Amino acid sequence: MPDDEYDELMDLFLKDTGVLGSRPPNAIISKPSDLTRDEKLLLKDLYLEYVDMPGQDSHVSFSPELYKEFFGEIFKYWVSSHRVNNRPILQDQTPEQTYIVIDASWAESKPQATTDSPCDRAPMPRTKVSRKRRICESISLTMEFNAAEETFTWTWEDDDDEIMKSSRLQRWLPQGVTKNNAILMAIENYDSFERKRITSYNCEQIINAARRRIHKWARAGSSHGDAIDSSDKLGPGCILSLVLASDVYLRTARDAAEIAAEIKKRRSMVAA
Repeated sequence: MPDDEYDELMDLFLKDTGVLGSRPPNAIISKPSDLTRDEKLLLKDLYLEYVDMPGQDSHVSFSPELYKEFFGEIFKYWVSSHRVNNRPILQDQTPEQTYIVIDASWAESKPQATTDSPCDRAPMPRTKVSRKRRICESISLTMEFNAAEETFTWTWEDDDDEIMKSSRLQRWLPQGVTKNNAILMAIENYDSFERKRITSYNCEQIINAARRRIHKWARAGSSHGDAIDSSDKLGPGCILSLVLASDVYLRTARDAAEIAAEIKKRRSMVAA
């Protein structure tokens, strides 16, 4: 970490006035101000993990707001006498993550901004189908995304779950809605669910590590040493990377554009 960033980080912790001078053994810690300054500094590594967590929207790494949010997450519905889950469970992807339904009302839907913490952000709601269509049936789009292979497969189906050919799509899509509009919404829908899924897991890993430390500090009292058990640290692989479909799509689209440009170039050379 560059010296200026380290100074900024330390300044954030040292300016925190909500600290305790000392605490006897077996005293319950129920809020950030029940921690000593040294104890908060011993959580510095986890705060850095929280700041750098994949999917974290804040670009102001060492802001007082994010600092407050971090400690707020630790003590949300928790005190030091509570148990701590050592092994968070990564939720499986759900069908709603890769499936959208398109109709006239869908064309008017707009994504809503959120100011929730990354641990609480909910995925964008799945678009619901309206049964008041006058002319055309509803269309569903399933996006099969293979992150490892960086491939996309698109399956369009009608109300009877019959696969639709691409040549039929524009005829049945709502007025003003294009095939590309639907693909874009499918990608954004996937990313919204995936961001929630991965950031929730990573946040739980970080917060649980902090709680395990605090649980031990509460039993020992504030005179405990600075040593942190290896089981209360985040080792390699604890924090999962966030692979967004939009990032992969952009990358593969750039590659395809470069190949297309090279094909045109070679064809023009042959024609000349």
